[in-house]
Amino acid sequence: MTENNVITFNNRSVLGKKVKHLRRQGLTPVHMYDSSGSSYSLQVDTKTLYQILATYGKTSPVTIRVGEEDHSAFVREVQRHPVSEEIIHVDFLEVDLNKSIRTQVPVVLAGESSAVRLYGGIVNQLIYSLEIECLPKDIPSSIDIDISGLDEIDSSVLVSDIDLGANITITSSLQENVVRIQAPRKAEELPVEAELGDEGEGEAAEPVSGNEDTPA
Repeated sequence: MTENNVITFNNRSVLGKKVKHLRRQGLTPVHMYDSSGSSYSLQVDTKTLYQILATYGKTSPVTIRVGEEDHSAFVREVQRHPVSEEIIHVDFLEVDLNKSIRTQVPVVLAGESSAVRLYGGIVNQLIYSLEIECLPKDIPSSIDIDISGLDEIDSSVLVSDIDLGANITITSSLQENVVRIQAPRKAEELPVEAELGDEGEGEAAEPVSGNEDTPA
């Protein structure tokens, strides 16, 4: 259950293959790791867990209450059943809200490039996530890039062009292209060899006369 954005988890004593019994009871096994690498074996209501993932994703901190202690943590890894896609296990990573951390944030393109509309250009997204450093509370859910200003073929957005504000530092390489408008592909032309081959066959079909075949 959740109360004031605090999610209650319970300590888990069921381990190994026996956790399948938890899932039948509507509970999902989870682990929470702290900065030292130590882990807590926990369990949480499955419906609540789905709500957590939908609300916080992997880029917003979750307040997890275990007993009388609260922990701020991020979703680190989600394991799903290979057939049903149901969540079978989740790992959380505890963080200090007062210390900067580095994390990957997805890049999302927005808007429409006039070079696509006017010249048939092709949008080529080269980077799908960027590493940033900031306090956990400042981590954006995504980095949105407006490509409506890309109005020429070969126009692009570099990492250095992105401004996320004073509280967020991009630690990925600043000189890389995030997105670029490519020229439209030209229609494929028939290879020269094929054209010559066809003409050659026509000429070869005609007999070549010689002096030895000329009647006396």
